[in-house]
Amino acid sequence: EQYPFSTYNAANIWMFFVGNTSRDANPLFGLSPEGIGFLLSPSWIGKILFVIVSAYVLKCALFAKTLRRTFQLATWEAFAFFLLLPGMHERYLIYAVPFACVWLVLDMKKSWIWSLLITSICAMNISMVNGFKGADLWVPVSGLAILIFIAGIVHNFAPRAFPALIEKLNRIPFPRFTPYVVLALFLFPMLISEFVGRMRVNIELQPHQL
Repeated sequence: EQYPFSTYNAANIWMFFVGNTSRDANPLFGLSPEGIGFLLSPSWIGKILFVIVSAYVLKCALFAKTLRRTFQLATWEAFAFFLLLPGMHERYLIYAVPFACVWLVLDMKKSWIWSLLITSICAMNISMVNGFKGADLWVPVSGLAILIFIAGIVHNFAPRAFPALIEKLNRIPFPRFTPYVVLALFLFPMLISEFVGRMRVNIELQPHQL
């Protein structure tokens, strides 16, 4: 039997537009599933969008001349897998992290910001269902993930769309340890929350509370 939900705890495009555990066969905008209305369901739209992204990534991969370009493409493909397809759990974004880390090693200057953002979105997804209990953050984190994906696609596949901004960012002399510091800023509150959540709480009841 097909997995029936658009998303199950995954902060992706469907969490943003239809919410958690919504059925993937329900058309958007309250349309009827009769006729061609079923084509506007998360199940169909998500698969169509993913096929389009995958076809473009495949075309780029066939002409990739460097290993860092290959891992760059693999990173965005894995991110698109999590972001666009229905039936995702929060942990499915973990598949993008190894590719992002290798891309970071091969091309620190150009990839650190994207690797950091994707890894942070992954960490937030996992933390929201393990310790952090941040169900109220699902929609904002989903929106942030969508913005990161759009900005990353534009930057990596059409960099001339905003050359002035890219040029200014490239001129900033970031030290080599900058990605690790920023990543620590993202992860530190989550680690504290996880630690506090595991602490034993002792409660003493008063006689009148027994």
